[in-house]
Amino acid sequence: MIAWKLSCDFNTQKHLFADKITTQYVVETYICSCGFTDFVLKYLEDRVEYECDRCQNSEFYDANSAWKNLSHFLAQSKELVLNFDYDLFEEKRHILSRYYTSIPTSIDFLRGKVFYSKKDVHSVTLTREGELKENYSLGFSQTISSALKENLTECINEHNYFNIPKTEKKELTLAMAIFFLKNRDLKEFDFYYWLGVERLKGQELSIEKALQVITNYSNAKSVKRAIYKNYVTQMSEHSSFDFTFTEVFCKLIEDVNILSRLLSLNVRSSKHNKIESKSLYKFIEFLKKQYSEKQLLRLFSYPEFKSHKHMFRDLVREFMYNSNVVVANFHKVSCRVQALHDEFVRCTSEERYKSTFESSLSYTKKEIKPCVAIATYEVKLPNDGKELFEWAEELHNCMAGCFESIKNSEIAIYGFFKEETLVFAVEISDNELVQASGKYNTRLTTQEGKALYKWFKLFFDRKPI
Repeated sequence: MIAWKLSCDFNTQKHLFADKITTQYVVETYICSCGFTDFVLKYLEDRVEYECDRCQNSEFYDANSAWKNLSHFLAQSKELVLNFDYDLFEEKRHILSRYYTSIPTSIDFLRGKVFYSKKDVHSVTLTREGELKENYSLGFSQTISSALKENLTECINEHNYFNIPKTEKKELTLAMAIFFLKNRDLKEFDFYYWLGVERLKGQELSIEKALQVITNYSNAKSVKRAIYKNYVTQMSEHSSFDFTFTEVFCKLIEDVNILSRLLSLNVRSSKHNKIESKSLYKFIEFLKKQYSEKQLLRLFSYPEFKSHKHMFRDLVREFMYNSNVVVANFHKVSCRVQALHDEFVRCTSEERYKSTFESSLSYTKKEIKPCVAIATYEVKLPNDGKELFEWAEELHNCMAGCFESIKNSEIAIYGFFKEETLVFAVEISDNELVQASGKYNTRLTTQEGKALYKWFKLFFDRKPI
């Protein structure tokens, strides 16, 4: 037990003359570690040299100071070891998980009682709106933080706090709870595995109704069957549902039979081939003006599409970056990814050159570190837009369209040179290898692949994909 001293204004206490007179007295309460409690009336400016009547202890810690600034108090009392504990505090609009110590905070002078209150030193709050707020006054502790979040998670699962959708298969995690609090219109648990649910906000949805929304409430049975099968297949194979392509197809493809066949292809984005719905919509809308819906079906049906997903992503990116230039200069070519890619490069090369030529690129020390000699290659980063454009010209691809992504540190492109000649380039994002290709987007040779693998293992933690 800690020996505390607490000072209180006597005028705030109940006593025989309460509300009748105002005094200059202070009640100084001494709570000794032996269990004895004593109350001393004094003037504010008086100093009391107090000693416990029971055990003669004269060392008492200032509770007022501890309440005012616990960090400063502990710095002045380094020998003191406080006792801490965890608890949960539930209110209508939030749950507070806290790590606290108890400190004397008030007294009942008439009854001779001392009251302790909980002083938070680390807390995590989950609001009804899905905000997670963390506060700490004695320095951050990962151990305490994790324990506080675990307590929140247990509370959510045991009491179904906020009426969050649940499943019998697994307990809710804190991330799941936050997701559903931010997306209250989603009424089934499996929505947690949907990508891009922000596009569905505005009405209460079940899975069935959401699929209807994506198909624009199509009455065609073949479309209904196709989208449901698309959904089940994606969830089974990827444990997630990306409806970006599905949504765009349903908005733009008029022929029901072609639409059903497109949905049955289960085309989706991936982590490093992320395509925004609006961008894809504008791109497909442009293609529809040049090609028939049957030709678009072939575009996505060709095996080439699956093996050139990075190139397709670059096509969409290039179109959004230079759509006016593409529209003005486009010459109709075969509706295939490689052919469209080469035509886009032709259309936009001059415009890209103008917009990036004089712009420089800067890198972090971490990004520069992999620029080394490896095997028979010299690894380099482009210094500016002009150099990136020259690399793209050398390899005959639309690499220059990545300038903004490189400038914003979203990706890094490394060139592998042999005797000052660029042989192939690789794209890195989040310490992962996104793509690697030589001239005309050809695959790397065995020798090139071995050099890349050695380099990647040396500077990045994960195995190349």
